[in-house]
Amino acid sequence: MDHHDGHCIGSIYDGRAGGQGDFERDEHLLQDGRRHPVIMMCQNRQQDIDRKAAENDYRINVKAELDIELLHEKIDQLRECEVLELKEAVRMLTELLEQSASGARESNAEGGRPS
Repeated sequence: MDHHDGHCIGSIYDGRAGGQGDFERDEHLLQDGRRHPVIMMCQNRQQDIDRKAAENDYRINVKAELDIELLHEKIDQLRECEVLELKEAVRMLTELLEQSASGARESNAEGGRPS
């Protein structure tokens, strides 16, 4: 066998006869072995990014819920004020109406009807 033959180089590399195919396979495995930790680091980094985004979304949602609850309380307070104002307006109008009705009765009782 000629020492410059491709099979000889393959057999020196891995201790077996088989040629260049074994070398390429081993090189591919070596590259995969180097890629695997990088892929894992990227996946871990992406998981960290996703986890932080989920935590941020949760905080935003909690804040939004608290803001909505506060708005509901403010609306309830405004309604209470409006109801009180309306009750006062109704009371004043009723009082004016009663005064007007009693003034008209007094005028009629005194004979102040126009002829």
